[in-house]
Amino acid sequence: MNPLLLALLSAAMWGVTDLVTSFVGRRIGSLRVVVIAVSTSLVLAGAVAIARGALTTIYDPAIVGGTLVLGVAAGIAYIGVFTAFRLGPLSVVSPTISAYGALAAFLAVIFLNERLTPPHIAGVIAVGIGISLLGLQTTGTGRSRRATLASPGVAFALVGLLFFAIITVLLTIPIKAYGWSTAIALSRIGNLVTVWLIFFLLYKYRARLPKWGRHDLLGEGQRLDRIGFALATLVGVGDTLAFFIFAAALEQGPTWAVSLLSSLGPIIVVLGGLFGSRLNRVLRVEKGYTYGAAAGFEFRRGRGPFTARTAVESSVTAPALVEARAQIASMTPQPPSDDELNAARQYLRGTFPLRFGSASPVAGAVAGLVAVGLEPSELAR
Repeated sequence: MNPLLLALLSAAMWGVTDLVTSFVGRRIGSLRVVVIAVSTSLVLAGAVAIARGALTTIYDPAIVGGTLVLGVAAGIAYIGVFTAFRLGPLSVVSPTISAYGALAAFLAVIFLNERLTPPHIAGVIAVGIGISLLGLQTTGTGRSRRATLASPGVAFALVGLLFFAIITVLLTIPIKAYGWSTAIALSRIGNLVTVWLIFFLLYKYRARLPKWGRHDLLGEGQRLDRIGFALATLVGVGDTLAFFIFAAALEQGPTWAVSLLSSLGPIIVVLGGLFGSRLNRVLRVEKGYTYGAAAGFEFRRGRGPFTARTAVESSVTAPALVEARAQIASMTPQPPSDDELNAARQYLRGTFPLRFGSASPVAGAVAGLVAVGLEPSELAR
């Protein structure tokens, strides 16, 4: 499959995982979720790596050591991210974390010698700034007005953003050396050691922690029941599967593009990918200009366009165009709500298997590949 499509699929899966993580973190404490999820992840990733020949591979100690260090950094990042989800609001901290894609794009240029054209650079900067601004709010009036973080969760989200950007770029080294499954399994070992060590240290010295640390991190006063454990395990499975897809995309495609797209999937769907999207809701339901409207990216061998599509009477063409442009522009100052994100993720999950349910969509997919110069075998990748 095309690596850019894989990146978007991983974004959708991570979006669903974000929702579950936010819920279960408030139920049992974010650090408990991290410990259970990472432990589950190592079991799953290790099994897949062994099945794909990890035990018979000859390893370079330097690459293995570096990957384990990346795993340690990822463990710290997971604690930051899961705590951000716990503190919320999810509609702010989740897009803030997603800004790692823009930072990773620039790091890929610096460390991996990947090249970006001027339009690419402008786009990456715009995306990074737009997403980052979601984590800020203004307080005061006049000369006393100042910008502050929108919530305490944003501070933890920024930690995750920084670490994930660095990890994304450097993880391409073991992925290209040993394949995505082995690279993920090695990094998960570092994850496991880190989160368990931090958990034991914080638990041992919990009396010295502030109240929010004991409550939000360790889940003090909250019982670890079967439902909480099962949901935390589900988070580990979902995160690992999304990481498998993401790493497979990194193995095939440019790091900067894969990183950026993997952070934008849910936002694209919220804007115009389903019936309840903003474009369709405003142009059809509220204004009555059309029977339907949609928007999305068209992926090609090189750069592909982003288009918004609808059909209206000539008498309302101008106001419909104004409303469409306003809805596209609204994605930065008015980030997707939890309800919009949830609907978008359910849509992606429910419709994905239906895309190839008969001969017609398969033929359409093959025709699209041929039109941009790709072989039909691309569908089997």
